[in-house]
Amino acid sequence: MAGRGDGDLLRALEDPNLVVSLSDGELRRLAELRRFRGDLTSAPRKDLVSFLLTAGGGQQQQQQQQQQQLKRPVGRADASRRKALLIGINYRRTSQELGGCITDTRYMNYCLTQRFGFHAQEEVLMLNEDQKNPFQQPTRANVYRAMEWLMTGVRAGDSLVFMYSGHGGQVRDFTGEEVDGMCETILPLDHSTAGPILDKDLYLWMVKPLPAGARFFALCDSCHSGTIL
Repeated sequence: MAGRGDGDLLRALEDPNLVVSLSDGELRRLAELRRFRGDLTSAPRKDLVSFLLTAGGGQQQQQQQQQQQLKRPVGRADASRRKALLIGINYRRTSQELGGCITDTRYMNYCLTQRFGFHAQEEVLMLNEDQKNPFQQPTRANVYRAMEWLMTGVRAGDSLVFMYSGHGGQVRDFTGEEVDGMCETILPLDHSTAGPILDKDLYLWMVKPLPAGARFFALCDSCHSGTIL
């Protein structure tokens, strides 16, 4: 929508969907208002969107988060807990590079924290290439550590969220369990050296341990993900 003023552009930071829908000119103006460090005339659109969805929100997003925290109850009457594991892999600087998987984790993090009241620091764990903590890089070993974190202490009444956005694949199944003779896989960042993660492992680590009464929500955006769990 043309003709947005600076105030309208700044208010667009409240909703990632609005940020993504901005025109190139509006994105550049908003990035300028948020003090983007770089050449606005040559910066790719995806870099501007990434900046605005993370650090670009600045003080306004911090104020919103503080307001959300003030609205949240100190505890839940039923003592149920919530956890979310969000994995997005773009495979940067490889022949398999994807464009939007990290953004998927940002959208889901926004949805969980701003719409459903998840505590960002305590209840949401993000693994993607933008994370500075080396244990939050989406390597094979870190994905297993993250699944262990997700399932630790789970009990009846708890709600768990697992999201994966990245490449998927298939490998030969030698157990006879698969009707088509193939196991579905997800491909961690270092899959070329460490190997894929099989659907059987995802089931053993996250589905089989679920106690009665616990809820598990899974969203997998990858090839061959129809029977990934």
